[in-house]
Amino acid sequence: MPRWGSDTTSELEKENASAGINNNDSTGGGKRLNTSIRSAYSGSDITLVYSLGSGSRIVMYYNGGGDNYIGSGTRLAMAPQFGNHVRIHTSGSWSPDSY
Repeated sequence: MPRWGSDTTSELEKENASAGINNNDSTGGGKRLNTSIRSAYSGSDITLVYSLGSGSRIVMYYNGGGDNYIGSGTRLAMAPQFGNHVRIHTSGSWSPDSY
């Protein structure tokens, strides 16, 4: 993760009306990340921004419901929390669909 700003994953297509999932295996230094799912087309957040700790699994609900985004390209966005001035190593997996 960069010290400032955010980073996004490559694009994945949303296939059904379920919520998204972010599985964090580890985040270095006990830091927390801000994470959301974004539209690959507009770059806008299509979920709330969640606070993600090391080893946590979060369900990410879509604004207006997941059925509004079926067939759409999505990206996971992650950013260090405010006040962090070091690079952060993080690993895990995500899906725009929980089933």
